[in-house]
Amino acid sequence: MRNDRGFYVEPWLMFNAPQVKEQLLRNPAKFANEIEDLRKSVSESINYKWANSHHHMKTSRGKIVAFQASNNKDGVSFNMWTTNSESLGGCGMGSGKRAWEIRIKELFARLDLYDAGQAHCSDCQEVMDMKLMGGRYFGGIYCQSCWDNKWKAVEAKETYN
Repeated sequence: MRNDRGFYVEPWLMFNAPQVKEQLLRNPAKFANEIEDLRKSVSESINYKWANSHHHMKTSRGKIVAFQASNNKDGVSFNMWTTNSESLGGCGMGSGKRAWEIRIKELFARLDLYDAGQAHCSDCQEVMDMKLMGGRYFGGIYCQSCWDNKWKAVEAKETYN
């Protein structure tokens, strides 16, 4: 949203990571509905039209990541990524409550890794130091080996059209 001076303002809904994890484990559908209602309320109150429905959360070390929790025909889905659009993972409730809980805990363990400067390679899933990342392609982040052996060539062929 631009004001009469030309400043651009984009509102964020900010949550704490432990709060998000707790809500996703306790009652994910209620949480997804509540944050969507909050987004709509903020949107209407300031006449702002969001391009999408993602939100932000702060990690224990103060890093900010984006997330989306939404209800769909298969239940709740949850995805999170860095502010550089690097995917940290996602899951859906389609596999049942127990599988959901396991996956949410795994995703927040990945968030703890990211908070410490590490991440899983999007291909081989090995943990890597983010400073030693080989490359990235769309939301994927790759270790040097996976980047050199596959993803560098894939990215080179991309036209982004």
